[in-house]
Amino acid sequence: MFDLGVWGKSKRAAEPPPNLVYINELKSQKVILRGIKCKCNKSWCPICSLKTVINRFCGYVKDWDWRRVRHITLTIDPSLFESPEAAYDLLVKKKKIAGMIRNIGRTLEKVVVDWCWLLEWHRNELPHWHLFVLVDKAGYRGQIGADKIRHYWTYGRIEEKPIKSESHWKKMTDYLSKHGYFQKDKAHQSRLPEWVRERKSIIKRFGRMNKSRGNEGSRNEKLSESNNEFDKLINESKLCEWFERKESEQFTKTQGQLLDDCGNKTDVYWGLDGFKNFWGRLDMPYHEFKCMDGKYMEGLGYVVEMDRVKLELLRARHFLCSVH
Repeated sequence: MFDLGVWGKSKRAAEPPPNLVYINELKSQKVILRGIKCKCNKSWCPICSLKTVINRFCGYVKDWDWRRVRHITLTIDPSLFESPEAAYDLLVKKKKIAGMIRNIGRTLEKVVVDWCWLLEWHRNELPHWHLFVLVDKAGYRGQIGADKIRHYWTYGRIEEKPIKSESHWKKMTDYLSKHGYFQKDKAHQSRLPEWVRERKSIIKRFGRMNKSRGNEGSRNEKLSESNNEFDKLINESKLCEWFERKESEQFTKTQGQLLDDCGNKTDVYWGLDGFKNFWGRLDMPYHEFKCMDGKYMEGLGYVVEMDRVKLELLRARHFLCSVH
């Protein structure tokens, strides 16, 4: 290894994981690196959520028959709870939405084919849910009835609406897929309130009907097989301790801190061969990485060429980890 002097003692230097390919093993004196903006992929991130949770929701309902969809909005009466957090914790812990759907099918003789929901927020930091229920009958015959729903949702106001037309359904889902919320001037409904940002536990944004109960045995077998392969890979690479350390670090951050980290780091790859050769994550914003001598290449990111000494200095100052 090169003698880095004060660079190697930088406070920003991080301990590399055991599987790092050190610079002195490279045969070439010049190396090519590609940097891309590191994204958090969190469901409440205004940028990443469009490709994660919002994309999953739109994909989940894309084949639904709009004539059999009931759009139900579930709100919370603030006078019934000490705080928005207390209201959320109670309703989620008791699985009140799933329980309400079961009661609708059991007592109201409505056949619920499928359902899913998206969570949003009011300005007073209270949550509300957009629940979409796919029933077996179209139009008026599929109506559940606000009074009947209210019998099982006693925590606030409810509103049931049909989907007016195919264009209405498409317009609603298209707008959501582009903006992350349902209506114009409602961007605040997709932003986490302060009490959620201060939490370390995850707040689910999207929920759906559990369809795996009938195949629980085969599902568990597949999960077990997958976990065995993963454990074998981890043991062979001697990364167990490193993974445990990174997981413990993950849960020391609040949801707000994780969202604020989005885009503040850079993922770096070797060479120009797609996204196969991941080198590591740098504690360096992408806009700083682009200040290095190089050029942007469409579909690859910002490409730089440097000698081994500069590469080692970059690793010592900014390297965080080598696991994607």
